[in-house]
Order: sequence, then structure tokens, then C-alpha cells
Amino acid sequence: MGRLIWIVVVGCLGFVHCVVGQGDSCQTNKDCLWEKPVCSKGMCMECRNDSDCGVGRSCKTVNSSSRCVDPSKVEDESLTEPSPSKDSGEGSEPAWVDSFAGGSEPKVSLDAGQEMNIPKEPNSPDLNRDSGGSDSAPGPEPSQGPEPSEGPEPSDCKDGQGRACYSGPSGTKGIGECKGGAQLCKQGTWGACLGEVVPTQEVCDNKDNNCDGAVDEGNPGGGATCKTGQFGVCSAGKTQCAKGKLACQSVSKPSREVCDGKDNDCDGQVDEGNPGGGGSCSTSKKGECKAGQSQCSGGMLQCVALKQASIEVCDGKDNDCDGSTDEGIASTVCYVIQSSYCYDGTSSCSGGKTVCKAKSVVTCANTTECSKCPGGSSNYVCNFRIRRCRVR
Repeated sequence: MGRLIWIVVVGCLGFVHCVVGQGDSCQTNKDCLWEKPVCSKGMCMECRNDSDCGVGRSCKTVNSSSRCVDPSKVEDESLTEPSPSKDSGEGSEPAWVDSFAGGSEPKVSLDAGQEMNIPKEPNSPDLNRDSGGSDSAPGPEPSQGPEPSEGPEPSDCKDGQGRACYSGPSGTKGIGECKGGAQLCKQGTWGACLGEVVPTQEVCDNKDNNCDGAVDEGNPGGGATCKTGQFGVCSAGKTQCAKGKLACQSVSKPSREVCDGKDNDCDGQVDEGNPGGGGSCSTSKKGECKAGQSQCSGGMLQCVALKQASIEVCDGKDNDCDGSTDEGIASTVCYVIQSSYCYDGTSSCSGGKTVCKAKSVVTCANTTECSKCPGGSSNYVCNFRIRRCRVR
């Protein structure tokens, strides 16, 4: 019987679906097929209870036989042993791995180390172990000698196994954009974690890229100098991340206009309305030029004189703003009434007033010649006897 089994084995080498003894003879549970998963006394048997099936499977009656099945698919009578596609090449992945190619979250959850139970290839580690490590000639029959004890796995995992995975920092899975993926065992080594998303540097996209529970925190990508298109102090801006997009926001808001050479209220005008000015002040000048009023000029408040320097007149003031009053006023011919007669004389400035000092009486031949006296000729008569202009 043993030699017959090994003849079958040698004849089956190179075919994907060929399995030792078609699941009848075995040394460990790994030598048995899905419908008869239990190795008992060298023969594969149907399962007796859930403990025979391993993690994640239950012993159920399917198509009149006891098999290990996924509890969530017990009512599906079409359950069959998963197997590689006929046209898949060596090293092709099971269909369940394809669901992660697009980066989607895994649809199934596998505990670490849980087997997918795909059929064994003719050159699988278990078959080689049964044949004494060589597939060129049959070894001793499995029934000869004591049944070997099950030793450690020759590798980290078994080809075809799948498991959930996540390589990001603890506590970040399921936060923000972070999610887990799945791994497939190939040639005894776990492959890359397909479909997982781990924390990355935060960018301005309205997403939680670093998986810390906050979106676009720290103004990612922002802070650069920019122009807002507004007037005055509102023109300067900085890029700011808002609602997943970078926008130029003004670093200053419109405010009350002040005298500083800037457009504080962002209306396109600078220092309009004499901001801060209008108060009385004293200039550094003298005389009539000393009194002034504060004016905003060149971005600064300055005291501007209310009057400009002018020609000095006899008024008791420093009209030419030189520090002297009524100076340099020339004397002129003047006329004054004294003792009811008109006198001519010379003028002088005294106490801010012009004073006419009489010198001689005005003579006349007729009343018309009295017109130069104060009030004009109508106020005088010419005394022909003494030829003087006398007040009427």
C-alpha cells in the first residue's frame, strides 16, 4: 500500500492539484485536505469538533460530510476548497490579495498565522519532508517505524497564508487617513503590507495625513509672503491653509487712519483728513510767525505757522518775524489839525501807532488847497485874509 502511494506521488509531480494519497494517508494534519482535515493513526478523517479546524473555522456538515468551514459562509452550499487559478503562473497571488491593489481597506480579517488552506504544490515543504527531502525516489513507507512528532515550521509562514498588517506607530491605525492592509506569504516569508496607509507629513488638503486626529494643523505649506490685491497696509499677506487650500491672507486689518505715511484704513489714500492734527502749537520762528497749528505732513505731525512774514507796519507787531517790532518804518509828510487850523508835519511810529508832529500851518489861496488836510476841503475854509485852512 505504501509503495502504491509513493508511485502516485512520483507520477503526480509537476501538477498543481496533485496531493499526497489524495488526503487518505498522512503523518500530520498538514497532509490532509480540507474535507478531511484531521490526521488520525496515519489516515485523514473528517472533523469531529471545532477544535479540529483551527482558529477562525468551525466543524460543520456540508454536502453530507463534516468539514472545516468559515462560520459566516456555512449556508453557502457552493463552498469549495480555494485553489489557484488554472492560468496563474508560478508565484501568482490568491484573488483575496487583489482587493488591496487599489489601496482599499481589507474586506476580510485574518488572525496572525491563520492559514488560507490552499492546495499544496508537489514541491511543498510537507511533501518533501514525507519523502525524506528528495522528490527523485520514494523513501520509506509512512507506516514503517514510529510516527514522527511534528517539528517546528521550516520558515516564518506557510505559502498562501494571509494576515492583516499595519506597520505604522501604535495608536494611529484608523485615525485620519491611516488604515491597515494585508500580507501574503511567499516562499516562507511574509510579503509587503499591501493597501496600508501609515502617517505622513501633514499637507494642506483638508485631511489628517499624520493621523493625530487633527486636520491641516500647523498651517502646512503656508507662511510664504504674498500680495492680497487690497490697498495700503492690507496689501501685504501670508499664505494660509484654509479648508484644504492655500490662500493669501492679509497680515494687517483696516484701522483708523493715523499720521504715519501709510494707508491705515486701506482706502487707497495716505494720511487723509490731517489725522492727529489741528491743535495749536508754537513754531521755532518769531513774531507773527510763531503761532501755528499741527499738521500731518510727510507721515509726521509738524507745527505749521498760521502767518507768513510780511512788510513791517506800525501796529505794534513783528510783521516781518525778525524779532523786532515796528522797526525801520520811514517818516512821511502828514497833516494834522491843531488850534482849528491845518498843519503839515512829519510822521513817526510810537507805541504801535503813527504820530504826526505838526511843523507849520498849511497856507491856501482858495478852499481847494485845503483838500490835503484831514477830512478834505469840505471840512475847511480858506481864510483869505491870513491865507490859512481853518476848520469850519
